[in-house]
Amino acid sequence: MHYGIDVGGTKIEFAVFDRSFSRIHTHRINTPTDSYSEFVDANRALIQSADDEYGDHCTVGLGLAGIVDQNGKSFSTNVPCLNGHHVQADLSLAIDRNVRCINDVRAFALSEARGGAAEGFPTMVGVILGTGAASGFCRNGVPRLGADGIAGEWGHIPIPATVVAEHGLPLFDCTCGKQGCIETYVSGPGLANLARHYMGEEVRPADCIARMRKGEVSAVRAFEVWVDCIAHVISQLVLHNNPHVIVIGGGMSKVEELYTLLPDAVDALLLHGVSPPPIRRAVFGDDSGVRGAAIVGSVV
Repeated sequence: MHYGIDVGGTKIEFAVFDRSFSRIHTHRINTPTDSYSEFVDANRALIQSADDEYGDHCTVGLGLAGIVDQNGKSFSTNVPCLNGHHVQADLSLAIDRNVRCINDVRAFALSEARGGAAEGFPTMVGVILGTGAASGFCRNGVPRLGADGIAGEWGHIPIPATVVAEHGLPLFDCTCGKQGCIETYVSGPGLANLARHYMGEEVRPADCIARMRKGEVSAVRAFEVWVDCIAHVISQLVLHNNPHVIVIGGGMSKVEELYTLLPDAVDALLLHGVSPPPIRRAVFGDDSGVRGAAIVGSVV
């Protein structure tokens, strides 16, 4: 049995998986974001409760929204109480058991590389389009993490100047404190930013999509620019990593039009003779992050 914990800025998802990493139990709680001791205690309580039912031999993997650097210290804008703490070591001590940590996006990619939409492909990029935007890269089912665990955090690279010029876009403010980060154009809030720009009002992403499907001109324009921004990201990922397949997850992965529009949009941006890889929707959906954490935790 394996435990997976997916820590987000709002919720902690705790799940129990069998030996084939099929989920058999899930429980969610609010994330303590202001008190580190409360954060550790909350996760310890989840694990102890599960131990009472499944036994204390279960492995534990933790997916964190943020960075775990080469010294084991965490940094997270969404869960600030983690900053500067050795979460893996502290939680391991609290439960008297080894805990393994991984970034939540890399956990998603790992899950889809092992039994998911990228199963059987030598290399893959798992792209998250949700509240934020980032990706994880796996080769033969092994994630690439980098020295400080930030490989794949392209969401905070500036939007290409050519895209800004072509569409006459402003530089949107990012939660990281900078302006013009790609995340502010391609994420769910990014679509809301574009909708506000083109539609002249505050519009939720789901409402923008609904109005686009009805043919409302300004909503169609916002959606087309959103897809173009994503296509530029994916074309760069192809040129950087040349993966055999790209898998999209996160809340915006449920937009069906992405899978019909992106292949041609990406193809138009690539070098002559370079073909875009297949672009697939995540098999495990919202469970991929916690499943990937459980897979990481199983390697003890």
